[in-house]
Amino acid sequence: MSERAGEVNRYDCKACGGSLTSVLRVDGTTPAMLRCKATPGCAGEMWSAFYRGPFGEPEWEWYRPPSTRALSASMRAHVRAGGLVLRLIGSGQDVDRRRRMLRR
Repeated sequence: MSERAGEVNRYDCKACGGSLTSVLRVDGTTPAMLRCKATPGCAGEMWSAFYRGPFGEPEWEWYRPPSTRALSASMRAHVRAGGLVLRLIGSGQDVDRRRRMLRR
């Protein structure tokens, strides 16, 4: 299912109880589940509320990257199929890529 730009969603982690609220910057597809991004070090899974809000102000955004060169092969395929990538609003970076860079 493809969602529309401007829609807001929440993801909740079953392991740590954390959550994140996101907004779509462009039309596209987002996952029903993703690795926890609410709590550093949490290996839990976050599950979508499937856009059944209302939710608070989003701190994260789904966007279509201008280039897929820095993405893994599976993420490149995801974006080619209409999928979007998640990042902190204002960060200018894909969150998983940013975390990998901070670990070095």
